[in-house]
Amino acid sequence: MKLLASSTIIVLGFIAQLSVASEPGPYMLPTTTNFAGSSYSSGGRIVGTYNFATFYDVYTGTHTNGSKDRHTDHPPNLIPAPGLPNTRPPATVVGPPYFSWRDIGWLKKDISQMKSAGIDFSAFLWGRWLEIDAGKSQANRNGENTVNNINSALMSLESEGQPVPKVACFLGTLEIGIQKINLASVDGKHYLWWAVRDFYSRLQPRFWMRIDRKVPVVLWVEDGIGTSSPAGGLAQTFEYVKTNFKQRFGGVELMFIGSKDWRTKYRAPIDLTYGWGAARHQDGALIGSNDIAEIGPGFDYLGSPRLYNSRRDGATYRAGWSAAMNSGKRIVMIETWNEFYEATDIAESYEYGTKYVDITRQMTGTFHRLR
Repeated sequence: MKLLASSTIIVLGFIAQLSVASEPGPYMLPTTTNFAGSSYSSGGRIVGTYNFATFYDVYTGTHTNGSKDRHTDHPPNLIPAPGLPNTRPPATVVGPPYFSWRDIGWLKKDISQMKSAGIDFSAFLWGRWLEIDAGKSQANRNGENTVNNINSALMSLESEGQPVPKVACFLGTLEIGIQKINLASVDGKHYLWWAVRDFYSRLQPRFWMRIDRKVPVVLWVEDGIGTSSPAGGLAQTFEYVKTNFKQRFGGVELMFIGSKDWRTKYRAPIDLTYGWGAARHQDGALIGSNDIAEIGPGFDYLGSPRLYNSRRDGATYRAGWSAAMNSGKRIVMIETWNEFYEATDIAESYEYGTKYVDITRQMTGTFHRLR
């Protein structure tokens, strides 16, 4: 069993199991000493989006549900069969590049298209960084390898002289609830710290997104953590993560972005607030009194029950952008770049081509010119 330097206070149970799989990448002290990177100002105009690349791997079939096609929408190199998701056979795979986090060519094309659309940073879902479900001999490495490959794709594009967006951690919270982790406990503090550490230690520091020189962790909704963590009891956990990050990453500070409920229910020191679910709103926006304007193009989850919000041929997405720009908010998050399952994607797709990439480019151009 490989235990890490911070594990000296760990005794029994969950963390002992967790430590088998928790290994950081190379971009932290003492291996890396240069943590320089450019920063955006919260007083400027910033556009981000959510990236679900770790979901997709045509090589192992994680883009399917057994023998069925799980997608509502599809990337351009997956040709759907007639029928509805979860009933029709898997889509026909066309390539290269192939629709997979394993394929550096696909990641490069995706990242380049994102930057061409005027998107400043991408928050990559980091929810499979660790899976210790019963019956698995070792941790699921999809998340770790996805971030490793994103780093390689960014380095390759950079070597070719191509501009690239910055990258932030979008921390999925469902595993916290599934594993019944109490984030206020010693084990819980280490879980959250290792999740953040393991993500950013796999990316060269110059690729990190920074707002006012702080590196963001975007938290998914707070109800994902279940009932194991005490209400009002997470302030020390979040400060613990911030302190460790600064010590291990050359003095760089961390910030948390999350819903207001993280603040009010758990007293977590959230720096900026946003609301998840804009794609399901008729006007494509969820803003209110949040610090960040959340927008989306529509929603179509063909589950039971079906959840649907029409794209209206782009009108929903444009309405969301209008609401964001009229709100005066300085940061816009697009929900999402490539969540093809629920059809909130704006990336190039089989269904829409580059229509939503083109709309995004138009809207980000206008937004970035606002004073």
